[in-house]
Amino acid sequence: MIPDLDAFNDTGGYITIKFQNNPVPPSTTYDTRLESGMLRPFVSSEAAAAAHEKAIAAHEHDPSRNPHPGPKQDYEFFLPETTDDAAKFKRKSDVYDADAKNDDDLYTYTNQSGDKCFRFKRVRAYETSEEVQIQGADRWNSEVVIAVNDGKDSVHQRAAYVYPLVLRTKIRPQRSKNIDRQRFGGGEAEEEDTVDFLDVMVREPDEDEVAARRKWAEFPNGDGEESEDEAVEEVKPVNGNDNTNGNGNGSASQNEHEVDEDAEAESE
Repeated sequence: MIPDLDAFNDTGGYITIKFQNNPVPPSTTYDTRLESGMLRPFVSSEAAAAAHEKAIAAHEHDPSRNPHPGPKQDYEFFLPETTDDAAKFKRKSDVYDADAKNDDDLYTYTNQSGDKCFRFKRVRAYETSEEVQIQGADRWNSEVVIAVNDGKDSVHQRAAYVYPLVLRTKIRPQRSKNIDRQRFGGGEAEEEDTVDFLDVMVREPDEDEVAARRKWAEFPNGDGEESEDEAVEEVKPVNGNDNTNGNGNGSASQNEHEVDEDAEAESE
């Protein structure tokens, strides 16, 4: 098995999300739309966030009577409206399908702005019931995704490719938030940043997105990168003074020279 260094996303790894319940009605046939489903994270309102914090405080005060509310990340789940829409979306988003890349006729909807797109309909809201974050080298050791490639895509050699995970999540239909609202306030009729439809267009990543992903190919464990604290330390002024003098020509200040000379004298 080898890592697919060209398949990193912005976060340096992938997320597995498991539904605790079937997200679509029971059926005797498999719903292929699930292969194109989208989860949209959304930010709770201040009142809902406050209710969540109160629920945590109540749990810490009396765990026997107040269950922990769990992680507060919520999602909205969207699906294409038809299986035909789902099939065309999968083809349009296939990076190895050169014909589909520039074929805008695959789009199945035109929005009010006149843009061709795929329309995804909101199914329901979900909440996180369980969450495990995976960091550093553990992303390659704890749990991974494996895909076998036959080498016929003109990009990969024939091999089993391994993809790191940064997060494992289980979600369920939203319910605890409604309970917390009733117990701790937050407004029963209050709605967060919800939408009924998503208009989805497929495009190539821009330069910034490519750069953000490329860094993980060089540092797949997230190590070897300069931390924010280290970066701040390097430009920290000496004795509270800037590293440039008042005329802005970039030459060292007198105070900085004095500090350097003292340090050199001590070393001697």
